[in-house]
Amino acid sequence: MRKTTPKRTFYFYLLLSSMTLLSVTSCIYNSNKKEESIFDSVTKNSNAEFNNNEAELLAKFNEQNLNIILISSVVQRNEVSDDIRNLANKLIQKHQDIEKKVSEVSKKKLIIIPASLFEKNYLENIQLDTVKYLEMVNNILHNQVSNLTKLSSETTDTDYKILALQLKVRIVSNIKLVQSSLYNNSL
Repeated sequence: MRKTTPKRTFYFYLLLSSMTLLSVTSCIYNSNKKEESIFDSVTKNSNAEFNNNEAELLAKFNEQNLNIILISSVVQRNEVSDDIRNLANKLIQKHQDIEKKVSEVSKKKLIIIPASLFEKNYLENIQLDTVKYLEMVNNILHNQVSNLTKLSSETTDTDYKILALQLKVRIVSNIKLVQSSLYNNSL
């Protein structure tokens, strides 16, 4: 039988422990590198693919919607006929309902839509006559229809498609109201 000294046994176990520690560390390091590379590739892909056209189009639409509400409230303070005042009131009510509908869908889709409006200084200093008001609202409504058409054609999400269709019907009926008032006031 072979004789071992305690010093020799100590060095043997120290060497064995060191080799074990190195191999475990190496495995952990390799595993972490693989996880980091997977995480990096997922992050790069998600950043490259993150292009939320629906949110941008809804934000543009909502901004235009709020502008109609603001312009209509300004025209109500001006001296205009009762027909235009009633039209402005109808548009305010209809577009507030539209704003609620957009807010519901944006909350469901976890989208934050900023509320940006015309500068108040611009609107406080402007006197909107009837024809100018109707032309501004008509232009904004046509832009809203084009944004909704673009939204419905570019998205694959059924919620956005349904929203775009519902809002398009409402906006087209508002365009008809504005155009008939514009026609009556241009005569």
